[in-house]
Amino acid sequence: MDASESGVLVEDEQRFSQSILWKLQRQFYEVRGPTAWSSGAVPSYVTSNPYIAQVYAHVVLAYLRDAMPTLDPKQPIYIVELAAGSGRFSYLFLKTFHALKSASSLRALDCRYVMTDFTLSNVRAWAAQPLYRSFLDAGLLHFGLFDMERDREIALISGETLSAATVRNPIIAIANYAFDTLVQDQFRVENGKLHEVRMSLRSRHGHPPDLGRPEIMSELVSRFTLREIGTDYYGDRELDAILATYCGRLAETTFTVPVGALTAVRHLAEIAGGRLLVLSSDKGMTHEDELHGIGQQPIEFHGSLSMMVNYHALGLFFTGRGGLYASTSPRDGGLRTAALLLGGEAERFADTILSFRERADVFGPYDVFTLVGRLRKDVQAISAEQFLCLLRLTHFDPYIVHQFGRDAVNAVQGASDVLQMELRLALDRVWDNYFPVGNDLGFEMGRLFMALKRPREGIRVNQHSIDHFGENAGTYANQGICYYQAEEPDEAIRCFDRAIALKPDFAAALAWRTRVIAERERIAEAPAVTR
Repeated sequence: MDASESGVLVEDEQRFSQSILWKLQRQFYEVRGPTAWSSGAVPSYVTSNPYIAQVYAHVVLAYLRDAMPTLDPKQPIYIVELAAGSGRFSYLFLKTFHALKSASSLRALDCRYVMTDFTLSNVRAWAAQPLYRSFLDAGLLHFGLFDMERDREIALISGETLSAATVRNPIIAIANYAFDTLVQDQFRVENGKLHEVRMSLRSRHGHPPDLGRPEIMSELVSRFTLREIGTDYYGDRELDAILATYCGRLAETTFTVPVGALTAVRHLAEIAGGRLLVLSSDKGMTHEDELHGIGQQPIEFHGSLSMMVNYHALGLFFTGRGGLYASTSPRDGGLRTAALLLGGEAERFADTILSFRERADVFGPYDVFTLVGRLRKDVQAISAEQFLCLLRLTHFDPYIVHQFGRDAVNAVQGASDVLQMELRLALDRVWDNYFPVGNDLGFEMGRLFMALKRPREGIRVNQHSIDHFGENAGTYANQGICYYQAEEPDEAIRCFDRAIALKPDFAAALAWRTRVIAERERIAEAPAVTR
């Protein structure tokens, strides 16, 4: 018997957007909360780094300049992040955007950033993050609950509501790795006819699956069937127009309609009175020629599920409303970035589109990610100059330290005094971009500061590593060396003792402890110097 026909039937020929998978998806994020990102189960780095924050900040500033004649300067402008998740992008964008805005002619505009999600556990985690405190105190940051597939208003934790009745300016929405997790429908054009793709799910075993465990979705066996339909499937003029377009242009292929994403942008457009800019980066397809020849749309499981985003369909929706659509070029695989705009003709927003083309497309976020990955794979040894160049290219991304810091330790020791100073200043900027999710930056930075003979900085970041990631023998040994370099032998011995307690056979810590004790004894025995 075929695997798709064995096991216990969970659902039979269900419309794809109504599959139980989407219920399990929501349950996953409700149960896992912030650990979905801190554990690494859900990827986020490629859309949450200093480079993409710079790209978005410049595009948003260009949009505000273009929209200036229609803005009410007495009313706030809301920048709403959808499914803000770990919050790392939010922090980086806030730092970058307000630094640029403060130095620009737009400094007087009241721009407020709103981090949203549909789960209260994520909002509570953001509220406990001390890195947000200065933005909250200045009124630049707000938290809100917004279910993209259901809510027509944004409920701020402060008690305010963002709605068509309260918002007086355009909304700028940011949706990174958000639309790929929302409900979609699947269709297939075959033999000139349009078909709905229906899903059946079975357990892999002879007993019903535990649907209280959301990760079970990756263990279910799927089967897809086709049912012929007409282009009036939705009974919705805008959605049915997308189906009609694809039925007339595509052949022998399977495509998706991102109904969850379309619902979200519709609701945001209502709140904003039809004036909306959406910036979104995700895996997906941005051009019509990418929609041909697809047998089955892939579903990826990583605790939750995600699918390719049909940005082209979103573009049809926006242009159908007289709006604008721009996207990055269809390079091989990887991340795509799109700008979707309502509320004005192309000429009015020429600088917005120009900024998007220059910042996101010519050399965009995924180009940086690809370059760094290739260098990590191909370059055997990195020089101090190359390390510094990578830090500058990526706008001082902590990821570069994680990927190349170990190699750079040896390189920086032989660097000139001027280069070492530039590296120290660059590392200070890297630390300023650090948002504590996942990787232990303090440990890697501590090694670099030791190599640069900057023990006080090393002590600071090593202590951060211990406080946030727990006790580690290697970190205590490095901390001991930093204290030794800072001429604090008692503190150095204390750290070496702790390293040895954690790892009794730690040869390096044992050797360093013996050395420091011997030096301290020799100094104590030396005769006093008299003048």
